[in-house]
Amino acid sequence: RWRYNTNENGETIRESNTRLVRWSDGSLSLHVGKEIFDVSKANIQSDHNHLFVRHQKSMQAQAVFRTKLSFRQHSNDSLAHLKLKFASKANPAPKVRVLSNIKAPIINSIDMRK
Repeated sequence: RWRYNTNENGETIRESNTRLVRWSDGSLSLHVGKEIFDVSKANIQSDHNHLFVRHQKSMQAQAVFRTKLSFRQHSNDSLAHLKLKFASKANPAPKVRVLSNIKAPIINSIDMRK
């Protein structure tokens, strides 16, 4: 999320209203506007995750990922939690149906016509 501010020269500049805070106990939290997210850090060095840039005929290695950050809402009262809750209700996950057909297709179609 962005906010617009004026610098000392009078030019309008774009600033992020996001802050990553490291607390005295070593934990991390992400503040986006008025919302707070807890951050968990995981070591993924053994997974061999790399970042590549695709060129026309080749790929160029840029970085190796050693840690992964995961974010979750600090509380169930946050606006992000409500948005996620309503979005999951509006777009339910597709359900898988298993249809077993033991009869021969011709017999099944005859039975369906009756």
